[in-house]
Amino acid sequence: MAKRSFDAEKELQKLQKYLGSLKVGISIIIGICILTIGIIFTYSVVKLASKNSPEEQKIKISLVVNNGYTAKAEVQASYNALTSITIEPNNGYVYDNLSCTNNQKASFESGQNHLTIRATKNTECTINFKLNELSLATKISNEQIATENKGLYVTTDDLGESLYYKGNVDNNYVSFANILWRVVRINGDQTIRLITNEPIGQSIYSITDSNSADSIQNYLNDFYTHNLQDYERYIDNVNLKIGLLTKDEVELSKLNNQETYLDMTKTWWTMSSKSENSVYTNNSIDYKIGSNLDVYPVINLKKDTPLIAGDGTLNNPYKIN
Repeated sequence: MAKRSFDAEKELQKLQKYLGSLKVGISIIIGICILTIGIIFTYSVVKLASKNSPEEQKIKISLVVNNGYTAKAEVQASYNALTSITIEPNNGYVYDNLSCTNNQKASFESGQNHLTIRATKNTECTINFKLNELSLATKISNEQIATENKGLYVTTDDLGESLYYKGNVDNNYVSFANILWRVVRINGDQTIRLITNEPIGQSIYSITDSNSADSIQNYLNDFYTHNLQDYERYIDNVNLKIGLLTKDEVELSKLNNQETYLDMTKTWWTMSSKSENSVYTNNSIDYKIGSNLDVYPVINLKKDTPLIAGDGTLNNPYKIN
C-alpha cells in the first residue's frame, strides 16, 4: 500500500479554518449569554421599579385618638391619595389638636368629624379631643339680639329672662338623638326648648283622659320611649318629659304675624285647649279633639347640655351627642 504524503501547509490551513469556526461559535454563545443576562436584568429592574412605583405603593396610616374613637385604628391608603377617616369625639368633648409623624400634613373638620390626609409615608396621626366647656344655651345666648328682623328676641317668663327665635331663621337647627330639631327658645331657667323639624305622625287629641290609648300624650310617650329614652340624661322636664308647643309660643315665633321657621304648611296640634272638646292648632284654628292631625313633639334640654359641634344651619346643625 502506498503511503500518503503529509502536506503540512494544507493541514495547517485546515486547522486555522477549524479554529476560526470555533472562535465564531464561542463568540455567538457568549453574545447570547450576555443578551440573556441583559434581558433578565432589565426585566428585574423594570419589575422592581414597577413594584416600588409611588403610584402602586400602599401606605399605612395609624391613628391614636384621645377622648374619642374611630372604627379603624389603621388605614391602608394609596400613595399621595386624599384619604378621609371618620373619628368621633366622646360625649361632651370637642376637637383640640392633631399631629402626624413624618412631617405629614392633615386636617380635621369638626362639623363632619373627618380627618383628611394626603400621606406619602407610613404615618401615625394623633388626634386629641378636650372637654367642651361651652353649653348650647351659652352659645345661643351669645348671639346678637334682634330688634326688627328675624333673629333672637328677648322676653320674660315665670323663671326669668327668656330668649326666643322669631321669623324664618335658618340657624336654630339641632341634631339630637338622630332627629333634627329646631330651637324654639332658651327658657328663663336656661333650659332649651326644642321642637322636631318634621311631624312624627298623626294622632287624635284627648284632654279628658291622658292615659287613654287614644290620647295624644300616650302617643308622645310612645315616641319618647322608642326614640329618646336612651338620651334622657340630657332632657329636663319636671312633670312631662315630652309635650307640645303652646298657641302663644307659635305666635311668638312669627315675624309681622306671618313669617316663621315653624312649618305652617301643615296643620298640627298645640297644647292650648279652647274648650273641653276642641284644641287650638298652629294656625290658631280650633279643631275637635277627635280630629286626626300632625304631631310635632317638644322637649326641654338641660341648661348645661354641651355643644359638641355645628353652627345651627341645616347643613351643619348644632350637635350635642
